[in-house]
Amino acid sequence: MPKKEITPVVKPHTITSRPVDEKDIDRVYKDAQEIYKIFGQKIGLYNTFLAVAHPQITKDDPLRFFVVNPNMKIAEELPEAVIINPEIIRHTNNTVDSEEGCLSFPTNPPTVVQRWNKCEVRFKVLTPDKQISD
Repeated sequence: MPKKEITPVVKPHTITSRPVDEKDIDRVYKDAQEIYKIFGQKIGLYNTFLAVAHPQITKDDPLRFFVVNPNMKIAEELPEAVIINPEIIRHTNNTVDSEEGCLSFPTNPPTVVQRWNKCEVRFKVLTPDKQISD
């Protein structure tokens, strides 16, 4: 079986992603398929990641979406999920420690960061048949 070609992860950049709109759907679908190739591959210190954001694979017109790893436990609720235009609309005032690593910094070990204890998020989901739902 031929080895999957991995979509490269680009170096961190300062280009702000823009919201996805209807004209971007074919590109989102195509680029999401490329992101799925990353899951299950070892990159730096990491061989598993919860999600990969579009700005991590391109700095040429990065779009505001990320792909959830279908192999992670959260995937039971969001199988093959492509999350489009996520937006935090409400959060608690208290934070919790969260140990995280980042694929954009593959040789850095996980570190503890502060995250909101709870937050409410609005987003759309792109389904495998290129449909968008809330």
